[in-house]
Amino acid sequence: MLLTLMIGFTLVQILTEYVTRKLLKTEKKSILFNQYVSDKHFKIEWILRGVSLAGLVVMSYLYLSNNAPIDTWFTLLLSYILFMNIVNESVTAYMEKSTQKVKINILRHSLK
Repeated sequence: MLLTLMIGFTLVQILTEYVTRKLLKTEKKSILFNQYVSDKHFKIEWILRGVSLAGLVVMSYLYLSNNAPIDTWFTLLLSYILFMNIVNESVTAYMEKSTQKVKINILRHSLK
C-alpha cells in the first residue's frame, strides 16, 4: 500500500513538473546538477527550499499534534509539495526570461 502511494506521488510530481515547464516554457533541469541563471536565482531558489522545508516541518508538527487521519495528511502534503513545485518553476521561468532580456539588451548595445 505504501509503495503504491509513493509511486503514485512520484508520478504526480513528475507530471506536474512537466506540465508546469511546458506552460511556462522553461528548460528541463538536470537531475544531478542545478542550473541557475544568475546568482540572484541561486539565492532565491535556496530561500524557497528553506521555506518549503519549514512548511513541511510545521505541517508534520500539526499533523502529529492533532492526530488527523492519514488521508488528510497525505492530501495536504501532496497539495503543498505541488504548490511549492509550481512556485519554484514560476521563479525559474521569471529568472530565465529576465536574464534573456538582459542578454538581448547587451547584444543590441554591442551592435551599435
